[in-house]
Amino acid sequence: MSPGDDLGFHPVDEISEAVAAFNVAASESGWPQIRVLSKARRSALKARLAECGGLWHTARTGKFFTKDTAATWAMRRLPDPDAMTLDHARGAYLGELADDWQSRAGAARQVAGRMAEYVSRSL
Repeated sequence: MSPGDDLGFHPVDEISEAVAAFNVAASESGWPQIRVLSKARRSALKARLAECGGLWHTARTGKFFTKDTAATWAMRRLPDPDAMTLDHARGAYLGELADDWQSRAGAARQVAGRMAEYVSRSL
């Protein structure tokens, strides 16, 4: 059973949801809205959404917290290898250790992909 299974929601495109939410805020603030999202920007946005569990935490709880708090929340719900990778990201974000992903790139991609799935299932 995955973390989102108990909610009964169907996956949605988290990138489209994020862009729609940004465009609402942009129109209210007078900022330019996103009209076209290049493949590179879409990929970067997907990575940012998956980063540190923040969106997953928000999707599941409806509450916003700092990235390190959301990462701690997510780590308790992930298998140990994924939690260790996320803990490394949290530590790098907080400046507690070097932000060096050369030896962890594969693990980071896997965790980001799984967390993106959890976020989609939670929305």
